[in-house]
Amino acid sequence: MENETAASLMQAAVTVAPDASLRQCARLLRDHDVRYLPVVDSAGRLLAMVTDEVVFELGGFVHDTWVPFETESSSLTAIALGDYASLEIQRGTPGSRVLELLAGPADSLVVVDSKGRVEGIITEHDGVRLGTLILPFDVRVDRDNTSTVPTANTNTPGRTLFDRMLAEQVRYIVIEREGQPVGVVSFRELIIAGIAWGRSLTAGELIEGREMHTAPEGTRLRFAAAQMAHLDVGCLPLVDSEGSVVSVVTRSDICMASSRTIYVPDPYAEWPTQRLSDVRAQNLSGDALALTARIERDVRV
Repeated sequence: MENETAASLMQAAVTVAPDASLRQCARLLRDHDVRYLPVVDSAGRLLAMVTDEVVFELGGFVHDTWVPFETESSSLTAIALGDYASLEIQRGTPGSRVLELLAGPADSLVVVDSKGRVEGIITEHDGVRLGTLILPFDVRVDRDNTSTVPTANTNTPGRTLFDRMLAEQVRYIVIEREGQPVGVVSFRELIIAGIAWGRSLTAGELIEGREMHTAPEGTRLRFAAAQMAHLDVGCLPLVDSEGSVVSVVTRSDICMASSRTIYVPDPYAEWPTQRLSDVRAQNLSGDALALTARIERDVRV
């Protein structure tokens, strides 16, 4: 862990020019499945950051066509939309500092070179992947050390979910039927479904046919992180013995716990913590769950 740096954590960034239109920004966010678009000048230097919240407060997709809520907003460009400046870090920034920033003031970090040119981006998802490697096995999660649960029932209109997410600054709402969780709706799913523009769907219709993933209260945090990385989800509901949701583990929770770990000598010497670069070669997104389960089984905790 002490050798990890921003260079091993960062992903390629999808960037836009200052004069990119609102429609172009919306398509890039949707088509590349990203939340952030760094705005760069002709030399590739960071100028601002466009977020999906800003874009999708101004319009939505009707089928495959981007439609602004107000005609005037269609003339907005990326530099005008980019009122959120992401923190800049260098390639050599220690992983411990990256986690501290993700757990605190930032949910994205832009990696730049000495001349301010964008080299990559680090998000909370990358913090979760790192958490699968460094979180100790003896830390468990319950309703006292995780996030509160935003819930809604299956009859809730999609537009109500959308407005609530914007108002409460949450990206996921757990959907329940008769007190039992049956699905999770994300902000991105509402965008893709066209809810922002007025498509009428209920929460139940939005989650129809989807598998529900939960974890029992008291599960090991490291295993929860591995499950989230494997499923590529932003939250994991925790359920009690009766199957009712009591809290959720979020990416922020994982980053916060990981930042507190920073460096802890691994008590399981036979399974030393692996370098992220080594695990990435094994395709962490697909193998993290199996890897962590195997380690947990073999150390018999």
